[in-house]
Amino acid sequence: MELKNCINDVFKDYCKDYKCLLHDFRPWAEEHSIHETNQVSNFISTYRKKRKKSIACLEFSIPYNNAEGVKKRDSVDGLIVDADTIIFIEAKRFSRGKKN
Repeated sequence: MELKNCINDVFKDYCKDYKCLLHDFRPWAEEHSIHETNQVSNFISTYRKKRKKSIACLEFSIPYNNAEGVKKRDSVDGLIVDADTIIFIEAKRFSRGKKN
């Protein structure tokens, strides 16, 4: 399966799962949100069901030197390596409820 089509299918399946989850179950409390780690973890899980030879991790650390040569470290929420493709995942919190 072509990677573009795979990611399309993964999003469709991933959204179906969340639609079912959010219909009857509320995993949040006062803040009315689903933490991005859950989103990334569920997306990676759905992806790996379709592409079993891929590897993935959460909170992938990326070391680098800044312009002054100081060692720094950033991270991405998730990373998938699939054949000759690397997918970086950065997620934002999904919030529900009224905004003040």
